[in-house]
Amino acid sequence: MEPLLYVCGIFCILYYIRIISHAGIGAAFAPIWILFAIVCMGSGFLLKFQFLEKLWIPIWIQIIGCSIVVFGILVFCIVEGILIYYGHVKPKQQADYMIVLGAKVNGRIPSKTLQRRVEKSALYLQENKKTKVIVSGGMGRGERVTEAFAMKQLLVQRGISSDRIIMEEKSVNTDQNIRFSKSFIKEQSQKSMEQLELVIATSDFHIFRGISLAKKQGFKKVSGCPSKSDCILAIHYYVREFFAVVKDKLMNHI
Repeated sequence: MEPLLYVCGIFCILYYIRIISHAGIGAAFAPIWILFAIVCMGSGFLLKFQFLEKLWIPIWIQIIGCSIVVFGILVFCIVEGILIYYGHVKPKQQADYMIVLGAKVNGRIPSKTLQRRVEKSALYLQENKKTKVIVSGGMGRGERVTEAFAMKQLLVQRGISSDRIIMEEKSVNTDQNIRFSKSFIKEQSQKSMEQLELVIATSDFHIFRGISLAKKQGFKKVSGCPSKSDCILAIHYYVREFFAVVKDKLMNHI
């Protein structure tokens, strides 16, 4: 058991190094891999020197502790399975609206993640001429334009008429992306939330939360248009998304 824990710890350290070498030292949530490494290698150290056996721990505490660990692993696996499944869904055709969720803009340059989302959205919009699109995202740290503005520019470059594009430039998280975009839809659409067909366009790991937030806010007919994640960062994104899903569930957002 100890060798496996050491291997896991070493993997976490090496993966952390790979993340920051690929995405920069400021990559969001990257230090979690150092924490994972400490937990794995620390557990291996305790087992190797039998520290736990030298401690007298009541059996009921051992049972509760093991149950919590097993439950946590089970929940993690279930959530990750759901995220992976939703990451491969296909959008309904001829939707009334598409909401493209924002991602990082480096100064004025859209990140690769944002470019992938827009490229996949543009393909859908080229095939579904009647669908209107809301590009949703405000301006964060290190950004000189809003994410919505950057997305609109990319869509126009890919042949999507600016008349079809609505910019939502105030949101700073996924919940706000949906809520603020909903305001535009309610102003312009004559259909009810139950009748309206909506597509959420975002990265594959993010589709489940985007759809769940939209349904929580009253949309009934929601499908996803996933774009592929960066192959190097995919594991990191899916692990990070697990914690985001748990947080939104605890806050009753989904």
